[in-house]
Amino acid sequence: DSVLVGVSGGPDSVALVHALRFLASDLSFTLGIAHLNHCLRGSDSDNDARFVLSLSERLRLPYYTAKENVLSYKQRRGLSLEDAARHIRYEFYYNTAKTNGFNKIALGHHQDDNAELILMHFFRGSGPRGISGIPPIRTHQENSIHIIRPFIELPKTQIMNFLKTNKFQYVIDKSNQDASHLRNQIRNDLLPLLKTTYNPKIIETLNRLGSIVRAEDKWIEDIITPVFEQVTHRQGNGRIILSLSELHQLPAAAQRRIIRKAIAEIKGNIRRITLAHIDSILTLSKDGPGQSHLDLPNHIKVVKNNNNLLIFHENKYLIERKTASDPYTYTIFNSLEDIDLCENVAEQERSFQNGKIKSLFIKEMNAHLRFTKIRSQDLSDIKQNGLQSAFFDFDRLNSPLILRTIMPGDRFHPLGMTGSQKLKKYFINQKIPRDIRARIPVLVSSGKIIWVVGHRIDNAFKITSTTRNILKAELFLA
Repeated sequence: DSVLVGVSGGPDSVALVHALRFLASDLSFTLGIAHLNHCLRGSDSDNDARFVLSLSERLRLPYYTAKENVLSYKQRRGLSLEDAARHIRYEFYYNTAKTNGFNKIALGHHQDDNAELILMHFFRGSGPRGISGIPPIRTHQENSIHIIRPFIELPKTQIMNFLKTNKFQYVIDKSNQDASHLRNQIRNDLLPLLKTTYNPKIIETLNRLGSIVRAEDKWIEDIITPVFEQVTHRQGNGRIILSLSELHQLPAAAQRRIIRKAIAEIKGNIRRITLAHIDSILTLSKDGPGQSHLDLPNHIKVVKNNNNLLIFHENKYLIERKTASDPYTYTIFNSLEDIDLCENVAEQERSFQNGKIKSLFIKEMNAHLRFTKIRSQDLSDIKQNGLQSAFFDFDRLNSPLILRTIMPGDRFHPLGMTGSQKLKKYFINQKIPRDIRARIPVLVSSGKIIWVVGHRIDNAFKITSTTRNILKAELFLA
């Protein structure tokens, strides 16, 4: 094995890397250290990064680091600070492990951490998945890299004694004393009270509860999986269809589990999905004939259509919205952050061939559209805008990105021309027949036309020498 240790510089992660180093030669595995600077505590964050670098040098271990602005990410994604930090941190760990050949990522969570998390989930009214706590081992679905937590059955006191006995240095995160955070309140106030007043072994008791619930939850999940397959009819492009006639024959608990499982497959997790959301979906599923829908957090959409329940991610796939004035309107991306990122055109082509980038079908055009964000220092590999492709300065765009038919009064500034024009005049000048004009869509960024699809982009969004990120849009006739 090759183990990447996530090291913050705090006591738990420092103890972990020392413990694993003691064991490495006997158990024949190699080690590396990964540290993410979250940029949340100013100079303290930078000092932590320097400490971990110094530690890796003393231990002669490979060191991998990155610096990410978690606050900015939080605001862009509309997440809590804790969720934003977790998402960035785990993405960094997985990418570092995959790039550098590590098959395990070791983290320093221990018994006390697990007890705190179980109580947090209990206070939030979580179900078995939350009450089960932190799993000792978790496998990433896409790349089979294991998250391992060797300290998960050890109390914090044993870890601190290990550090003290061996005189190992570490840093202290002062934010752990911030009483405004629920986790700190549980750690510093509630658990000590429970220990002294009610149960001196409350940490062990909560961990035992988590272990029991985790085992039973896995057992139930094994039972639900074949039932889920029976009531599920999959459709391409990340959509799942549930048969309502089969779903309604099941007990309410099984129905909830199946819907949660469907959402997890589409979304990748069930964060921000509550019991109220699940029960709202069940209520929707019992509506009379016809179509109705629900919008869930993170752009998950649920559509009830007669005897089927369709669940999909609205961000990544074209969703049709019709009004009296628009023959068709597709909201392609509610957030530009959801567009696939590639480092260059060559990577973009490989990603498309591997199925990582989706081609989106527009039935009214009988054509596919593909969107990719490209980050490249060398713009020489970018082809010129043509009939079937267009390149835009990504950083000049704003959400949402919409494809729609032409509306009266539409105008834009054609690339290479002086000033703006009404689309009607542009089509006349380009000698495009009237019957064809009605079938030409426009790509719109936050209400402004950026591409007359298959013809010309708007001059304001062209690539220049200062462009850092590029949006590539491609049209393929079916």
